Amino acid sequence: MITATNLDSGSLGLIALALCSALAITACTPPYEPEGADVDAGLGQDAAAGPDHFHGCEDPEPRWPEGVAADDLYCRDNALYRAVVDDTGDCPQEAEQLEEVCDVACEDRGQGAAACAGCPHLNDECPDGAELGTFCFEGAVYGCALACHPTCGCDEQRVLVEECSLGCVDNGDGTAACASSGDNMLLSATVSACGGFEWEVEQSAEESEAYCAAEVLRWTHDPEAQTLSLLDLRALLNCCGEQYVEVLKVGETILVQVTDTDGGQGRCSCLCVYDFSIVLQGVSGSTIALSFTREVTDVEATGQSSDMEVSWQGELDLSAGAGEVVINEVSAAPFCGDE
Repeated sequence: MITATNLDSGSLGLIALALCSALAITACTPPYEPEGADVDAGLGQDAAAGPDHFHGCEDPEPRWPEGVAADDLYCRDNALYRAVVDDTGDCPQEAEQLEEVCDVACEDRGQGAAACAGCPHLNDECPDGAELGTFCFEGAVYGCALACHPTCGCDEQRVLVEECSLGCVDNGDGTAACASSGDNMLLSATVSACGGFEWEVEQSAEESEAYCAAEVLRWTHDPEAQTLSLLDLRALLNCCGEQYVEVLKVGETILVQVTDTDGGQGRCSCLCVYDFSIVLQGVSGSTIALSFTREVTDVEATGQSSDMEVSWQGELDLSAGAGEVVINEVSAAPFCGDE
């Protein structure tokens, strides 16, 4: 008779397995632990995990940038990569696939997207001759600077100089500046009825013809009262509208802006001539720089002629006391005079 004291644990295991087989026992747990196993840990629930419990994969070495998932595109070292999974071994690993080496730059676009970018659009259409000066763009003061790219070369780049709260004005000498309020300069502003102020008195045929032929800005300066009276004669506008006048000052330049709107009531299918009387105060000196503009807010929307808008800038010799300048040479016939 063989006693258990003469057998080691390995032999006992073999005998137990043989008995299970001879007795046709379908489920038999060996009454031993494999050599080198951690008895204290036991098999427990981990045994159901299969062979990976003993031969499992460690956490893969990270290769992808944070937030990148399989098949995403991303940029590194000016090249475009795709995140792929290497499953050729026992354990899958993060890997990357080079898609393209970018000539200019690689651009991450978020949400797993990236692409090689072309040359940036450096030329923002700086006006001719603006390389050394400033100019107005979208109500702000801009300048031009030379921007260079190692691959794309150099070109002019529009650069913001100053944001303007009241708008920007070109000075006419290659420079621009932000406007400041000149409301305290506006003493009065009046607009005539359809037909103009001149039609309130009798005119000769020659005077009527001259009036309709061109739009004239007539001015008078009173040095003692320091007032400048402006009379805008024969402004051609839609019969239905509202106008307002705004005065701004840019450095030593006085800017008078007349704006014509539909007043929220729509337009009519006719045109009229109007006169504007504008009086400024606090105007002294022998000369002034004056800018006179008229804007029609809905020219494009209503199909009205852009001839209704004017823009004149020049210098007035106040020492002469009075004068006039033609600011629009388009005839107003047949909308004025005896037509």
